[in-house]
Amino acid sequence: MAAPGIELFLSPHGAGVLSVAFALNETADPGVLQDLNYRLSQTRPFTAWRFRTPHGDPNRRPPADDAPLAQRLGYSGGAFQLSEWAGFLLGPLGELGYQPMQDQFSVYCVTRFGPAADFTDPAVSASLRPYLNALAHVEEAGHAGSLKVTQQVLNPRHWAAIGSLGAAHLVADQDPPRPFDEQRLPTVLHKYFIPYLVSLLQRAALQRLLGEARAALAATGDEAQRAAQASPAAALPERLRTLNGQALAFTVNGCFTEVSSREVLNQYYDLVQTGLRVADSFGTLQRALRDAEAMDNDRYQGSALTELGTLAGDLKKLLEEAAKSARLVAHVQSKVEWLEVFFVSYYFTALMYYVNHGGAHFSNQYSFWSLVLAPAVSGAIAFFGLKPHKLRGQTEHPTETAPAGDSTAAGQAHSGHAWGFLVALVAAFVVWLFVGLNFFPADQGRGQHAAQGPTAALRTGCSPYPCGHRVC
Repeated sequence: MAAPGIELFLSPHGAGVLSVAFALNETADPGVLQDLNYRLSQTRPFTAWRFRTPHGDPNRRPPADDAPLAQRLGYSGGAFQLSEWAGFLLGPLGELGYQPMQDQFSVYCVTRFGPAADFTDPAVSASLRPYLNALAHVEEAGHAGSLKVTQQVLNPRHWAAIGSLGAAHLVADQDPPRPFDEQRLPTVLHKYFIPYLVSLLQRAALQRLLGEARAALAATGDEAQRAAQASPAAALPERLRTLNGQALAFTVNGCFTEVSSREVLNQYYDLVQTGLRVADSFGTLQRALRDAEAMDNDRYQGSALTELGTLAGDLKKLLEEAAKSARLVAHVQSKVEWLEVFFVSYYFTALMYYVNHGGAHFSNQYSFWSLVLAPAVSGAIAFFGLKPHKLRGQTEHPTETAPAGDSTAAGQAHSGHAWGFLVALVAAFVVWLFVGLNFFPADQGRGQHAAQGPTAALRTGCSPYPCGHRVC
């Protein structure tokens, strides 16, 4: 193992990386390094690289390769695979329910060459490109080889490439040699690993958020209803709000535009972002959450419109009931208005009768025709003053109502009609008195006889009662 050995990086965005550093002896066979890279990334038992603890005691038999891990790990001659070792190291995190991001391990490797490797030389780059591509794609020895990879020559002595599972660096000594040549490999192994680690954590966090978004949107129908009943926080709108909050926190605290003040490290960071497709994953997450939020808003608006339609139907029924009640009240009021016309004509006629009968001021013919015409005249005045026929017309068209702002004007008009109606009745009564007293006065004898009354009749010895006989 090489320094710093075993490292565990945990981010606040629900993602982590377990890193193990190895140092290899010098070798001149790139195929061996390519095969080692491939087997280190594997988790299948028959292809994964098998580590073995040095066996220093020849008198003690090493544990069998198929023995339980507790009998192999840490014992002399015990063999184990990287997947078993990672599971043992991450065991304490099992209660948190962690899940692996991928089925294989990612491999970050640096290969050092001599001063003859100038990566800007077309011949050198053509000869080393297949090896670089194989390391970036984590391909086994003998593979046909990939022709395309995300790569960049950072300087004539440093060539980098990024794949989905691999990050490869080719470094070379300078010509003539410099003291820095010995530091080039550890510098690239540790300092350049930081941009790769940041991007790998971002990729893992984005995959977690995308997985939760898929799970939230997949829970539809009865499953979503049962989940919402079991826990309100499991409802789709609440889960989407939670994911939006986590995505916003990742945007602010986890999505960096640069990771160093050195331009070459930022260039490598951009290269890693492209190779691991971090920006594409982030864009997919944002579109998914935005579309899901729009879908939820449409669903909410649809339910709101449905409820609004129900309320509108109920309101329509209430308005219809109110209209029926208004028509009934208007109908009763119309009947009352007609009764008022009758009462006005009756009492006006009675007033004329009692005025004329009490004093016998008018002639018999004028009194007779007054009583005949009084109901018609007073009834006509009451009819045109109260207008019961117009009230009935309004009940037949209840929707044709005056604007709300015309209520004051309507009240004033009604008051004006009432005063005009009273003035007309008083004027008619005054005219009747004036005409009767000046043009149709009572006969003189009738007037004196009526003025003397019963007492004068008794003095003459005659009965004043019109019974058809004269008794003396």
